[in-house]
Formats: sequence, structure tokens, C-alpha cells
Amino acid sequence: MIIMQKHEKLFNISSLTTHPACPKQKTASCFTLIELLVVIAIIAILAGMLLPALNQAKRQAAMTKCVGQKKQLVTALRMYADDNNETMLRPYIEKKLPTSGVKSYGEYLMKLKYMPSKLAMICPKVDRKYANSTAWWQQAAYGLRCGYDPINDDGLFYSMKNIKTPSRFILSSDTYMDYWAVGDYQSSYMLINNSSNNHRMAFWHNRKNVLGVIDGHVVSLNCQGVRKFNDETSWHNIVESKFNTW
Repeated sequence: MIIMQKHEKLFNISSLTTHPACPKQKTASCFTLIELLVVIAIIAILAGMLLPALNQAKRQAAMTKCVGQKKQLVTALRMYADDNNETMLRPYIEKKLPTSGVKSYGEYLMKLKYMPSKLAMICPKVDRKYANSTAWWQQAAYGLRCGYDPINDDGLFYSMKNIKTPSRFILSSDTYMDYWAVGDYQSSYMLINNSSNNHRMAFWHNRKNVLGVIDGHVVSLNCQGVRKFNDETSWHNIVESKFNTW
């Protein structure tokens, strides 16, 4: 008996039990397969609901940026005209202005410091491979109206003095060339009013075209709206295709 008491003092058995004041250790909980599948299904549903909204917001942001850039471009073109006896530039100027040292209106506006950079003349929808190309002025820049009459282009510069309704006179547009037919976002620096596959209007922003009007304002119209636009030249020839409409 005495020996057992000594052993109890040396080796306290009660110390092996959990103290009432100490919290009991929690056991780890595990998800069942059904619970995991439910969570995955919920995530998929939420993603399906959010992705369209995110894509729409992205498209709207691109359109808003395009509107700002188009307004900046029209302002620069008007400033050039004001400084040059109200003569408006043409898309291709190498032959008409041989002393300019450049080929296109975009390069010329940059050279004369009317525009800060080429990126301000390129729609956000245009693929970067065209924007970064040495031929950006031809394949990426916004389309500029080819003369006073973009249907029967006479190749001449025109005066803003001859424009009767500047608030309805389309100067710049999102453009596309079906001729290349590669099915991606590219642009043409010329805007010609025709139903062929060259230098046509593009409807990239929720099936709308961002148009720069010569009086300085910008408007976004779908194909039908462009046809009804009361320009001094009829735009009824404008059509949609699988290449110029997204």
C-alpha cells in the first residue's frame, strides 16, 4: 500500500486526463462529394451570370474610349482646316501634298503636332498587330472621308465653306476592308460611301459605328441609323457583312 502511494506521487495518473478548463480538440470536418458538387454548380451559375455583364462592360468601355478619341481627331482636323483657309485633309496626301514627306492624314497630323500619337487615331477594337505595324496609317487608323462626295471621289481637297449642314456631315468613321477578308479587327484610313468591300463603314461597338461629325460632335449609329443620317451625301449604300459587324 505504501509502495503504491509512492508511485502515485511520482507518476500522477490524474494528470493524464484533460483539464476541465482546457478546450477539447475539434475534429476536422470534411466535405462530402455531393457538397463539393453543389459548390461547383453554384460557382458555375454565378460565373454564367457575371461573365456576360463583364463582357458588356468591356465593350462599353471600348466604345467610350473610341468616342473620346474620335472627338479628339475631329477637333484636330478642324484645327488644321482653320489654319489652312478652311481646307479639309484627305486620307491619302502624298501626291496632293508632296512636301509633307508622309503618305496619310494621320502621319501628317502627328508631324504638325495636331495629334499627340497614333494610338489616339486607332479604335480600341483594332488588333494590336495592325496598330503596331509600320503600315498602321493604312490598316489601323480611323477612316477619313474621301472628299466632299465620298461616292464619286474626285481626288480633290474640299473647303469647309461649302458644307451646308456641318452638324450632319460625316467626317470620320470606324472602317473596315473586306478585301483583306481575314476576319479580325482591322481598319482602313479611307472612308468611301459604297456597297463594295473597300474602305466601308464598320459596326464594331454593339453593332454601332462611332461617327465623327465635322461640326465637332460624335454620334454612335447602327447601320439603319447611318442610312437615315441626313448627310449632304446619301449613305444608303452602307451595308453590314460578317466581316464589318460585331
